[in-house]
Amino acid sequence: LAQLVREHGFNESLFYECVDELKASGRLPGALQGKSSYTPAVHAHAQVASVRTFFEQNGAIEYSALGSMHIKDPRAYLEANYPGGVALTSVYMKREMLQTAEAELEEACANKWALDMRGCIECELTDDDLTTLLSVPSSVQAALVAGRVVDLGGGLLSSCALVEGCTELLEPLVSSKAAEQLQQSAGGGGGK
Repeated sequence: LAQLVREHGFNESLFYECVDELKASGRLPGALQGKSSYTPAVHAHAQVASVRTFFEQNGAIEYSALGSMHIKDPRAYLEANYPGGVALTSVYMKREMLQTAEAELEEACANKWALDMRGCIECELTDDDLTTLLSVPSSVQAALVAGRVVDLGGGLLSSCALVEGCTELLEPLVSSKAAEQLQQSAGGGGGK
């Protein structure tokens, strides 16, 4: 608004008085923020529609995308407008996206496999997002708490059965290598 006043040489007090009157009468719909900026209502409606469409189509939206649209608190905005979603560190996603990961985790547990959570979620997740995701109440968290799954870090989960199977296979080898090292140390061999 200040730029309009400068560029067109308007009387500043008269200009802002007219703007206030137009705003009060409803002929200038939108948001007026002090004397610095005005956002037309049509722009705000377009932003809301854009966010809604993107979120519905993709199932997730990054907070930074909303920040670039000048939405002040993206996380609070999304939680208020799309309740039931999962608020992560950098992304807000539909809970349905977590269901894919839950199903794949059940399959991994049943088949003694490991699972990369990044591959289960259809959006880019940071390490902080993955850490937060593992603490969200879900069957993934329940499996971790129940000890059916081990968190290997970085979004990698392993069924406990896989870890136990690997331990059983490696234990004799590790024990023999340790005994061999002890014998070499005791015998003064000092070798590797």
